Amino acid sequence: MPTSTPPSNRQVSPPLPALPAPSRSPVSVPLVPPPPPPPPPLSKVWDSPRTPTPPAKKLIPQPPASITPLRPVAKRSPTVISPSELPPNDSGVGEHDGDKRSPINETKHSSAGMERNEEATPKP
Repeated sequence: MPTSTPPSNRQVSPPLPALPAPSRSPVSVPLVPPPPPPPPPLSKVWDSPRTPTPPAKKLIPQPPASITPLRPVAKRSPTVISPSELPPNDSGVGEHDGDKRSPINETKHSSAGMERNEEATPKP
């Protein structure tokens, strides 16, 4: 008995389309220049063998500088003001009774000045 795979289990891929022939048309495709090479890695100055380490300077021992301590600042306690020492509050701000407030004075505009101005201005 021959062992063969039944054709129903096999998947056949469709044939690939043929590549088109290179065209000789006058339209040219712009060539993209290759990316520039990456910059060289930065070298650290302290790792460079060409830079010698400068010799350490010898410090001459000197007497310690005299430090004058800051003079203490006198702390003042907060001043407590009794309500009798406060000036009277006549502005009405902060009061919740609307009846006790004085009404806002309305400014009355007069047109007398406007009439005088119109008389001085010549009309065409």
